[in-house]
Amino acid sequence: IFLRLLPAIPILWVLFDFVSFSFGTLPLVPSVIHVEGAKRLADGAVQTEIVRKLRTINAENLIEVDLAEVSAFVLQRIPALKSARITTDLGRGTMTVAVVERNGIAAVQSAAGELDVDRDGALYPALLGKAGSLPEVSGLAGTPVKPGRNLFEHPAGAGVLRILIAMDAPLGKKL
Repeated sequence: IFLRLLPAIPILWVLFDFVSFSFGTLPLVPSVIHVEGAKRLADGAVQTEIVRKLRTINAENLIEVDLAEVSAFVLQRIPALKSARITTDLGRGTMTVAVVERNGIAAVQSAAGELDVDRDGALYPALLGKAGSLPEVSGLAGTPVKPGRNLFEHPAGAGVLRILIAMDAPLGKKL
């Protein structure tokens, strides 16, 4: 039975190439990537990182894209995101990214500038629209205080974070 299917393999291969090219071609431009749920991120930040990842893996169409890999890359590059779920529409050749932004509970002053920290201890660059609305934490020197790290890794930072979580309400002043 395999010998009977052997002559059909080149035809099936050409058909697959045609279908995948016709219905899944993804021009590497941010306009084909739609982001849902981003309220405070800079415009185009998610799209830019996705295009960067697609260029590094030389993806020519949506069928070839490992969506979990792209999602993990976006979360690594943009620490202000708590989650990112990517779906594709092969017929339209578009990608939709549903993101959930982190909610800061304090602003931490560091050598890298002002960072926000959420309840999980994740440190990330301050999001738009949050300036001055969070309690400020200063005096935490050291390597762990930088974007992408966790404040629970810092000896003094972990204690301050536990106090902020226990209070469960913004303090509105410096700590």
